[in-house]
Amino acid sequence: MQEMIEAREIRDVRANWDYLHELISCYLKLNPKNTHKFIISAFADIIVCLLSSPSPEPDTHWKPEGLQQHKVSRLLV
Repeated sequence: MQEMIEAREIRDVRANWDYLHELISCYLKLNPKNTHKFIISAFADIIVCLLSSPSPEPDTHWKPEGLQQHKVSRLLV
């Protein structure tokens, strides 16, 4: 999920909310219910990092600071 957000260089949660909503919906639909709490937790971490990160310069490569890779991500589609 983090890689998909980074690939699209999403920096503004409000401007990209439709895409982010579609992304979390797809992850929830494609994975079993027992993983949903981990998916939602990872999504929330990403959103918090996006909201707390200052806007980078347009020509620099962006990556949210402090975002940890979740171990459960290997289990997700």
